[in-house]
Amino acid sequence: MSRVASVLLLLGGTILSVTWLVSNAVSAPQTLSPRPARPAPTTGPSLPADSSVEPIQLDATSSRPTVYTRPRRDPFSFQSREPRVVVPTPPAVAVPVREPVRLPVLVAILKDAPTSGESYRAVLSQDTVNVTIVSAGGTFGAFSIAEVRSDVVLLRDPRSGDVFRLPLR
Repeated sequence: MSRVASVLLLLGGTILSVTWLVSNAVSAPQTLSPRPARPAPTTGPSLPADSSVEPIQLDATSSRPTVYTRPRRDPFSFQSREPRVVVPTPPAVAVPVREPVRLPVLVAILKDAPTSGESYRAVLSQDTVNVTIVSAGGTFGAFSIAEVRSDVVLLRDPRSGDVFRLPLR
């Protein structure tokens, strides 16, 4: 079957090649038949056969003065804007800067002997050399001791009223 297909393809290709070689190399372009000329369309009123009327009409139109009409927009200037009003901003209010608070270091928490419930005392240090033992209600430097618990000490700044928490490490 493949031999038959090969022979048919070879024979078909040969016939196409011979036809191409035998045909004319240059084919002449077909000539088109000339079209009949159409009359020119008229855009205005038809002119009379007498051409002496035309100059009179031209003189009548040229004797009228031309009226200048102002254009609606000026192509050389862009959109005019109103001057921008700058509203001065009020000066910034100076917020008083609080000095950073230097908190003491909690060294230890001591548990007192249970006489009338649990009570704790805090061992605080400002310079890590000298220590002070204080209980709730006492003072240390500028701070008053608000509360001493088993794991934290609460300090109150009497000037600002802020409460600082010193956890046990």
